[in-house]
Amino acid sequence: MRKLNRANSRTKPRMSHIKIIFGLKVKQLRQERNLSFAELALGTGMSISYLNEIEKGKKYPKEDKIELLARALGTTASELVSPRLTKQLAPLGELLKSQFLNDLHLEVYGIDTNKVIEMLADAPSQVGAFISTLMEISRHHSVQQEHFYFASLRSYQEMHLNYFEDLEQHVDACILRFGLDTDGTVVSIHRLAAILKEEYGYTINDTALMQHDELNGLRSYFVPENSQLFIRNDLTAPQAAFVLGREIAYNYLDIKERNYASTPLQIKSFDHVLENFRSAYFAVALLLHREPLLSDLRVFFNQKKWSPDGFLSIMQGYQASPEMFFHRLTNLLPRFFGLNQLFFLRFSNEWGSTEYHLTKELHLTKLHHPHGNAVREHYCRRWLTIGLLDELHSAQAQKNTPNEAAIAGAQRSTYFGTTDEYLCLTIARAGFPTPNTNISVTIGLEVTDTLRQKIKFLDDAAIPTQIVNQTCERCPITDCAVRAVPPRIVEEQARKQKVLDTLLKL
Repeated sequence: MRKLNRANSRTKPRMSHIKIIFGLKVKQLRQERNLSFAELALGTGMSISYLNEIEKGKKYPKEDKIELLARALGTTASELVSPRLTKQLAPLGELLKSQFLNDLHLEVYGIDTNKVIEMLADAPSQVGAFISTLMEISRHHSVQQEHFYFASLRSYQEMHLNYFEDLEQHVDACILRFGLDTDGTVVSIHRLAAILKEEYGYTINDTALMQHDELNGLRSYFVPENSQLFIRNDLTAPQAAFVLGREIAYNYLDIKERNYASTPLQIKSFDHVLENFRSAYFAVALLLHREPLLSDLRVFFNQKKWSPDGFLSIMQGYQASPEMFFHRLTNLLPRFFGLNQLFFLRFSNEWGSTEYHLTKELHLTKLHHPHGNAVREHYCRRWLTIGLLDELHSAQAQKNTPNEAAIAGAQRSTYFGTTDEYLCLTIARAGFPTPNTNISVTIGLEVTDTLRQKIKFLDDAAIPTQIVNQTCERCPITDCAVRAVPPRIVEEQARKQKVLDTLLKL
């Protein structure tokens, strides 16, 4: 993927934006004076098509023609070329002069920014109020720029079904270049470290981070001045392998806009978010190489019985964490199995707490039923992703499972009041290195004819079925034994309906 260059846009307005603003002013003045294109053409000696292109921001006339336009429109040339806009057009002008459209990086999505501007210019007064409203909302609600960037990244992933062939090819080339053994499934951590040291001049320090309590949340930190990588020495093998694999990705892909800390401390731009996603994709693809993993998945999906141990053994065979394993599934299942109706959820839960926090989500093809709720309602406790967290915590409390162990489960979930059904596969684990927390990751596959053909254990009687809903507050199911709070939103809707019914009787 080509790098996006925004250097020039930071220093001066783009010429295309100047053309748009000029065209907007010409259009507004022409309409205020009730002039048709034909009348303005007659008064200026310019063709109707040329005037039309000026108003659309496609042409910018020379000085002599600007003088002709100014006289015909009853204004001055200096006023026409001034960047000042009327109150009606000011919001659109503010948008054009800001970095907002540049920060969107619409070209990544195959959209011409100038086309968007042209569309806005066709109805400036209508979109002006909308733009002002967006800006006001962002100011009042302190919408953080990085949240917008991450939302844009999710859209980018969804648009490509989260599979990127160019990165897959880079991984294949990297494996050949460094002679990595992927047949044995596990890429050696020592080999990854050796590549960083020998090929890219790294020195690796695995003790310094451990000496500062305030850095407990960081798995690694890279110092570019001396190519020193600080990494915790108590990371699990999958976590350490991912850190090293990502450092190889930064160098192999020649990524400049990168995170130096494992947890991003500052988001500079959409480029920053996008390039760090690409490096993470590369690292996971390197550690869970496509061909052997596809072979393992085909064998597993052809079994007629669901096996949680068998599912975990595939993940553990690649020395992968649940997050890495499930993210890789979201890459491969749509492309190679035709299973593109899917969602991914990641939940966290502190020991002893009844609050469950959705920390990551991804939806392919459409927004599926289980999705984030920004108003802090209580997610349905019938969801497998929450039930497995409770099961893991109980086992940990009774010392029935080691803290580093993971458990897997499957469920067929039908959403209340709909025919939408999903096969949900979940893995829960301790939230190391964050103490006293557990993490669960879920991939949900919509039950379709394709799913029935590809996954033979779908109808295994050992997989429980469950009617689920979004949140307790919005759920009318009356016999739910695991409800966290009353269905207050359902009750309020019922109360309003009774009022309306009574008024109709009157």
